[in-house]
Amino acid sequence: MSTVWAVPCGSIWAVMPVISGMFFPWWGTLLVCVVIFVIIY
Repeated sequence: MSTVWAVPCGSIWAVMPVISGMFFPWWGTLLVCVVIFVIIY
């Protein structure tokens, strides 16, 4: 979540799941993607 500001908008959906997948289980990665979607949009 702390890297969201540094990743350009177009590549957030490619980079953030990979990064969060290294630190969280599959449901955590899904939760991170949902939270990013809610915050940005």
